[in-house]
Amino acid sequence: MRDDIFQKFVKSITDGTSSLAKISSFLKIEKDAYYKLKAEEYKKEGLSDSQSAIKARQSWVNFVGRFLEDVIKEVISEFAESKNIKITSDRALKSNNLDRELDKVKRAVVVHFEDKSLLPDGDLILYAAKDDSVAVKAIVSVKNSFRERYTETPYWKLKLQNNPNTSHIKVLLVTPDNDNELKSASSPRKARVVMEHELDGIYIVNEAFEGSAKVKGIEDLINDLDKFIGN
Repeated sequence: MRDDIFQKFVKSITDGTSSLAKISSFLKIEKDAYYKLKAEEYKKEGLSDSQSAIKARQSWVNFVGRFLEDVIKEVISEFAESKNIKITSDRALKSNNLDRELDKVKRAVVVHFEDKSLLPDGDLILYAAKDDSVAVKAIVSVKNSFRERYTETPYWKLKLQNNPNTSHIKVLLVTPDNDNELKSASSPRKARVVMEHELDGIYIVNEAFEGSAKVKGIEDLINDLDKFIGN
């Protein structure tokens, strides 16, 4: 079902009946059908009506996060290919069986804490590979909702910035801002103040927000990536 909804949305953009900025409206329409189908699946597994409803809601939250990430990856892919840039993710880099190239990417973004090392929050990691070397260019964090977690992405940006080996990596955020944490520039909430100050760019997948030099619409993402990554 996830692939079906994804293809439906991509097709709606391609044929001009929708746009990325309307992704939240699109998902609201699809949510009820998704709930119903997943609840029926859980009932067939022997769960009660209430248990099935709860599991269906939890499944939707996970689905929306991955769906948005897949859509943004689709948007970036053509540009990345034209610039000989590859795309991976922190999820992929957590594998215990990385090939030589991805192992180099992992080593290029890992953040060290004395005797421990962690991967930063990076839904999409853009890097260039040439000969036997890799160069990580940007990390795109895709968040459907954050609220109290709004400091996560800025935190990783600061950790990367404080290391001369990773200070060049641009950290960007893409979000529909469903909680309206980033909507206002004239009366900004804490989330906007912190993110706008620390991150290299914020791209709203929504139609209603006050923009700025750093807070922009999703249509500006490719142009900014072009500036950040270069040729």
